[in-house]
Amino acid sequence: MPDARSAPLSPAAMQFDGAAAGSPEQAFWTWRQIAAVFFDVALPTPEAMDRFHVSVESHDLGGVVIGRIAASAQIFRRSSFTIARTGVDHFLVQLYRQGGYEGVAGALPVTVRPGDICILDMAQTLHTQAEDFENITLVVPRASLAPLVPKPEALHGVVVEGGTPLGRLLGQHLVGLQECGGQLTQAEAQPLLQATAMLVAACATPVLAARQEGPSPVHTPSLVLIRRFIESNLAAPQLSPEMLTRQFGVSRPTLYRLFEPYGGVASYIRRRRLERCFQEITAAVPERRRIAEIAYGWGFRNEAAFSRSFREAFGMSPREARLAGGTRPAGG
Repeated sequence: MPDARSAPLSPAAMQFDGAAAGSPEQAFWTWRQIAAVFFDVALPTPEAMDRFHVSVESHDLGGVVIGRIAASAQIFRRSSFTIARTGVDHFLVQLYRQGGYEGVAGALPVTVRPGDICILDMAQTLHTQAEDFENITLVVPRASLAPLVPKPEALHGVVVEGGTPLGRLLGQHLVGLQECGGQLTQAEAQPLLQATAMLVAACATPVLAARQEGPSPVHTPSLVLIRRFIESNLAAPQLSPEMLTRQFGVSRPTLYRLFEPYGGVASYIRRRRLERCFQEITAAVPERRRIAEIAYGWGFRNEAAFSRSFREAFGMSPREARLAGGTRPAGG
């Protein structure tokens, strides 16, 4: 029996050519279903339906998907409801070879031009309007990219300009990965994907530093280590600022300075616990725990306070999030 690691990966995770759909309208509705795992899409005007076109080709590289998309102008939305419905916990890294878009990523404006690379966090909201475009989209699990940057949630809406050396380097890499994706074996793909995540982080970090003030570089290694420790202990009732000061030998003022961009360490822990609750509440699984059990399991001790914090964070109640999550099929 041949070694699976030496066999080429599946030629394409998906192929779709709207020209074969029969009509622009049918092409749009099929594309809308395909895109629904990430976005709610709409056309900018009713007249745009008559000239709508789209083609998609993607490769599954074993946990990471890379694809080429060419389509006419459209609107992309990702609301809190969409986040709950889809349950996707990934980053999109998109190289726009032609066209671009403008809009809002989270609470920040974003503009993408031809040649630019934009990073989008699927755990956050988005509303953009794209002109006719062709892009290469890399779908990366959060666990592959988040540990490589000190503040992964700040990646949402980061644009690495195509005219910069880092933009050209990352863009050429994505083009090569897309072109060779269907020919790579699993053994070849896995180390390349690790290197790709590191390259994305390396190219995005200077943009993050220029876009907003963050922790001092001298503190960044400590911040990364503390955040990893928090992730591993989110369910522990004893997780607290006091526990972290003892574990890492830092003072309370130092700990606060490290987490000041997050509103303090207690706010950071609460937010991460809320996000874990959100993921479990909306998960499409055969048997679900009660919402109160989930909240308690992730460190919340007061159900009413948990519900208030949940609504403040996600714009809906835990029960509404569960109902929204229940609309997606298991595994979808």
